[in-house]
Amino acid sequence: MTKLLLAAALLILPHHAWARLKKAPGPKAVQALQAGLDALNRLDFQTCTRSISKAGRGWKTAHAYRAMCWWSQGNNAKAKEDAAAAADLKPNDAESFTARGLARYVLKDLPGAQKDFSAALRKNYGYSLAFLGMAYTLNSQGKPEDALKNVEQALRNSPESALAHVLKGTILQKLGRHGEAAEAFSEVVKLNPEFFWAHYYGAKARKENNDYPKALENLGAFLKRYPEHQEALYLKGNILFVTKDHAGAVEALSRLIDLNPRHGLAHSNRGLAKAQTGDKDGAVEDIKKAMELDPKNKDKFQAALDAIAGGGSSGPIEDSKKEISKTPESNEVAEPFQAR
Repeated sequence: MTKLLLAAALLILPHHAWARLKKAPGPKAVQALQAGLDALNRLDFQTCTRSISKAGRGWKTAHAYRAMCWWSQGNNAKAKEDAAAAADLKPNDAESFTARGLARYVLKDLPGAQKDFSAALRKNYGYSLAFLGMAYTLNSQGKPEDALKNVEQALRNSPESALAHVLKGTILQKLGRHGEAAEAFSEVVKLNPEFFWAHYYGAKARKENNDYPKALENLGAFLKRYPEHQEALYLKGNILFVTKDHAGAVEALSRLIDLNPRHGLAHSNRGLAKAQTGDKDGAVEDIKKAMELDPKNKDKFQAALDAIAGGGSSGPIEDSKKEISKTPESNEVAEPFQAR
């Protein structure tokens, strides 16, 4: 599931000011916190940070939940700052145990986070965010099957949580259940059409499931919003190649090379696509450029050159090490967040 939404920094109260409040939060603060949590559930991270920042100064529970809003945007520095401010929270109900659990999760105290989420669920088994916190923790511990069970319980409690659906899709993708992952990301699109990253995640899942037409539909929607996203352009080029739209592949990969002239695989795969259109000189030029830019894949590039010289063909070259993409708006979601 990198790196998706900018925070409205001028609306965020300074942390030293938050620490001064001693009295219990009033109704307006509680309402602001709930508005922030509602925004988190629908993957509206900017509103999440803005709303929770209005909850009041010094409320550690609010610090903890705001940490998760920052973390979901990929702003780890602010997330850790808020999480640290909530580290000594003394929980007394499901909401506050979950809050401290999320703070501990952001601070990478996974055993402590797991204990807090368990305590929250003993207090209130219907508190969906505790199940989601547990799912994040178990997923980070390399237990995706157990994480998935917790997400599914969260969805039984809160079926319209886009956050839960995007996390479900991320975990299913990790488990290799790509068709189900694509369905989960489609649910996110239905619940929040403005969360365009669900289209990107869905495209990746559908590509792995060989559902190329729908993957291209997803990429079309995503690239309309983020036309310069390099990994999406690369994915589009490769899908167009395998669906034999070689001219389309050349166009998509040329756009990527314009943005990043040092993308070796874009050069190699554009070269292979050019070869299929009959432009063998252009193909050889591109693949030799790829060898210069990406020596670790030199053997693959040489094999492609040999195939072209022999009158044969080759499919698009994939990197030997697949990367997990992080979005500007999210840490994991894609791992939907920490949802890309």
